[in-house]
Amino acid sequence: SSGINAEYGHYETFSRPYDRPVYEAHPSTAYNYSRTHSDRTVQAYPISRDHSRDRDYGRDRSPLRSTGEHTHKDIYVDDCYTKHVIGSKGSQIAKIRRLSGADIQIAKDDTVQNGERKISISGRRSEIDSALKLINEAIADKIKIDRKNSSGVGNVPCEFDYVNELFDRICAVIPFSDIHDNDTTVTEEEVIIPNTDTATVIGPKGIRIKDMRNYTKCAIKIQDDKDVTGDERRVNVRGTPRQIHRAIFMIKNITKVMR
Repeated sequence: SSGINAEYGHYETFSRPYDRPVYEAHPSTAYNYSRTHSDRTVQAYPISRDHSRDRDYGRDRSPLRSTGEHTHKDIYVDDCYTKHVIGSKGSQIAKIRRLSGADIQIAKDDTVQNGERKISISGRRSEIDSALKLINEAIADKIKIDRKNSSGVGNVPCEFDYVNELFDRICAVIPFSDIHDNDTTVTEEEVIIPNTDTATVIGPKGIRIKDMRNYTKCAIKIQDDKDVTGDERRVNVRGTPRQIHRAIFMIKNITKVMR
């Protein structure tokens, strides 16, 4: 404002404090107020807004979205089960692929070693687990058929559930040579292992020794600590010759792939 100073008789400009305007924010919107260095200009802008109308708002744009993690697994199946896993004109393997969603490839005849054939499974973890379950079921059906028809002496029994992860891991490092012996006489053999390998053979809460017993169908007994003298201990294995052969292979070589 301005006016005449009566005392000094000249025109003079008067200054008074500037009243800053007040803005009322919208009830649903928070505002951030800022002012310039002159304290004369007031700007108001929202610090948040409704993003729901934005393009792609809330969408997961990760490259692995809903695809899952793909992995690969190789298993080895006794070749006497291969035809049953494949089925007539490929019907069984086609069904397993369709139900599991996994990609399953069966090795060619010229790659069979020691009477075992490799089956490669690729896909998500859940798809691989489903494929393994279906393959096991197909093999179990064949085992039931073999047991019903096993009265003939000339047949070599397929007595193992060949889809066993522990056995496959050992075979991936140590070559295994099976024996095709139809002798069903139960015998007992003894194998010596270092004391330092005992915990590895038994596994956490006995999980590995239980797995070997279930897989090989052998009775496996490890010498008690109180009876051990020296740095070694005995492991008694009881079963058929073919069962014992597989069990001893696993006991001796498990420490080479697991600790």
